[in-house]
Amino acid sequence: MKKYFKLGYLLLAIWLITSGVLELLGIRNSLLTLVLQILAVVTGVVILVELRRMSWPERPGMIFLAIWLILVGLMPFIGMDLPFASEITIVLALLAGILLLVGMKDRKTSARIGMVLLAVWLIASAAISLLGLLIPASGVILAILAVISGILLLIGR
Repeated sequence: MKKYFKLGYLLLAIWLITSGVLELLGIRNSLLTLVLQILAVVTGVVILVELRRMSWPERPGMIFLAIWLILVGLMPFIGMDLPFASEITIVLALLAGILLLVGMKDRKTSARIGMVLLAVWLIASAAISLLGLLIPASGVILAILAVISGILLLIGR
């Protein structure tokens, strides 16, 4: 019964690590980007399917995270011409990050820290975009956060 639940976290960890490493290495390969986008959509869908197996406190954050992943993965295919598409993803990331922090409990230490880092990554990414902040090396810092979060989620599995 927990196999599907763990699959969502496994895919999320893989997505975080891969996106972070590609950012750190400055790789902008269109095929790798496509794979990452597809992985984001699949991860979001799997998380939504697994929601019924999650405890109530973590569901709201995971719902917003899943919707954010699906939207971020589909954006290049449906185009950025959608009204307020960027703003919607920013709001979803903020909500997901905040609700993940609020709903966290009863987790192994490494998984809890991984979720905290994921939440911080979501909130920081959204805040930087929303406020137009120019923080030196913010891309590197966010990429490192993503990789560490993914690794800790894997360890906490």
